[in-house]
Amino acid sequence: MFGDGEVRGPTVTNVRIVTSRSRFLLSTVAAAGAIGLPSSVIAKSERLSITGTLVTAVSTRDGLVIGADRRTNDFVQGDRDTTVKLTSIGRFIVVAGTGFSMFSQSAEHPEIIVYNASSIAAEYLRHRDLSRSVQSHLEPLGRMLISRLQQVLDPQAPPRLPDNSVLQLVLAHIDAVGRQSLHAVRIIYVPLRSGGSYFATTQSFADFPSGMPRLFGNTLGLEVLQSGDPRFERWRRDAAIMALHRAPRGSGNVTAQEAVEYVKAITRATAAIIPYVDTSSNHVGSTVDIGILKTHSGFHWLYRDKQESRVSAPAKR
Repeated sequence: MFGDGEVRGPTVTNVRIVTSRSRFLLSTVAAAGAIGLPSSVIAKSERLSITGTLVTAVSTRDGLVIGADRRTNDFVQGDRDTTVKLTSIGRFIVVAGTGFSMFSQSAEHPEIIVYNASSIAAEYLRHRDLSRSVQSHLEPLGRMLISRLQQVLDPQAPPRLPDNSVLQLVLAHIDAVGRQSLHAVRIIYVPLRSGGSYFATTQSFADFPSGMPRLFGNTLGLEVLQSGDPRFERWRRDAAIMALHRAPRGSGNVTAQEAVEYVKAITRATAAIIPYVDTSSNHVGSTVDIGILKTHSGFHWLYRDKQESRVSAPAKR
């Protein structure tokens, strides 16, 4: 019943940067990692990591629909449903970050953002030709994300990050002739037994031959629905979710409104399910923003959640 679309082409790892306090080495590697890090991870002793996101994309006959929840979490401010995570870049592309895609200056100043993967992507891509394939831009973008990330790490001490993906940047793209695609740039941190470490960047590509939705970031809610857990049968039978997961329909048979209803439903299902199965603070909020990329007119908002943005106290540690 459930699926998350098709991924074409191998995931390619391009560059690693090996760090040993003050030494950097560039080389080619092959590596992979899974999304998700403990919420207590901080890239610098003073830096404050901000996490949490579900990004959903649906190909429709009207254009490429993409949505993201507003939830962020850090151990100072707790859960906050106040962050709009979709960033449009010109007419052809929308980006959203998942994982540890933002860091603020400190626990004392959590409102001052010193690293934002989506903003870095916008800075890099804004002056590129995005009317055709964006594949050639992904490797240099990954290197730029790594370079900027290193600037917020403490150069006097090894970063305290586990062997895992740090962040994933999702790029929804529609070219000048209407071809729709998704790209993901993932940044991985791997400590070495020798005491050094490296960052690696991988890229992946997906399209929508069957019209099935694609989910990125915290997809645990979908995984639970796929497992058949009877506690969540209500969401398994949700009409908007079943409409796109019952059988492949092809993007030409899916309307933008159906996609909007699906994104709202799967986001709210995820927000409801995850607290039952995940004791970490890496949750998804039920408030969501949804837009569409169209061939000739670019990005338009389709739905801005009118639920009151909620702020909860941080968990005691």
